[in-house]
Amino acid sequence: MVGTGCGGRFGELAAGGPCRRAGEAVWTGVYSSEDRVRAVRNVLGLPRRVVPLNVIPIGYPAENPALKQKWDPAKVRCNGWAE
Repeated sequence: MVGTGCGGRFGELAAGGPCRRAGEAVWTGVYSSEDRVRAVRNVLGLPRRVVPLNVIPIGYPAENPALKQKWDPAKVRCNGWAE
C-alpha cells in the first residue's frame, strides 16, 4: 500500500477485515525517526531505497495492564489555539 489510502486500509484492518481473529492492531509510526527506520529495515531486510512509513503489529498482548486514562478535555482545542 502506497499513498494516501493507507489510513483507510488500516481502518479496514482494525475493524476486523482480513484478520478477524487477531486481537489488536495498532498503527505504529516509523518515519521520520531514523533509528526506527533503520530497525524496521533491518528486521524486514528492506533495501536502502525503501523507506518504511509505519508498521502494524497484529496479535494479542502478552500482558493485560490496567488501562490508562489518556482523555484530557483540557487538551482539546476548538476553532483555534487559546490557553
